[in-house]
Amino acid sequence: MEPEYRKKEIIVDLKNPFLLNCLKLVLKSNASYTVSVSKDARTWKRVINRSKYSCFGRQELYFKARLVRFIRFKSKTYFSMSIDADMEVLYSTKSVEIDPATTIIIPKQNVAPTKMVLMCDIHRNSDVSGAYISGNEIDGHMEHGIRHGYRSIILQLSQPYIIGSLKLLLKEESSYYIEVMGILINKKSWTRVFTEENVSGWRIATFPRQPVAFIKIVGTKAPSDIFRLYKLECPAT
Repeated sequence: MEPEYRKKEIIVDLKNPFLLNCLKLVLKSNASYTVSVSKDARTWKRVINRSKYSCFGRQELYFKARLVRFIRFKSKTYFSMSIDADMEVLYSTKSVEIDPATTIIIPKQNVAPTKMVLMCDIHRNSDVSGAYISGNEIDGHMEHGIRHGYRSIILQLSQPYIIGSLKLLLKEESSYYIEVMGILINKKSWTRVFTEENVSGWRIATFPRQPVAFIKIVGTKAPSDIFRLYKLECPAT
């Protein structure tokens, strides 16, 4: 196989039909995409629709089990998509809760990256679960200025998840609010889901479960006007 696939439409031939319900792959660039499967390359069934989401890095996709020989990925933007050829196709017996309407995972364990790293600092081939697209990374934590510089900390997850809680670590007494976004349309798509004032330590934010691809944390009060975030987990565990 080639080291990567890079086209607007990618068709993978498994040579023989297999009973499948899971795909695991790494996107090597941001992509909005769909996945369809077929037994004969003539009749296709769409099993995954991520056309309204901006995805990158690690993708773990589940769908109703079916016999599959051909897998078709379609980029839904003007750009081609790039997939690492080291892709897993399997029938998974792993207990994973899936939203039946969207096939989006409802995670029980933390899906945020354990290491706080900026998107610009990750390697294009990285098998990562997310990266920060706003804020400053300083000595392993994220921060932003309340009156200057970056005005927020934003984490982009590698794929959307159905999320209803977050866990944060603040070491200084601070005030902040949280906004989330699933479908990336424009900045007006943010939904404010949680606010706290004058708190520190581990904080748990809960809100109605919804598809989440971006998490924005905005400090409104902090020592020296610098809001610092030391850990972020989602969902809260």
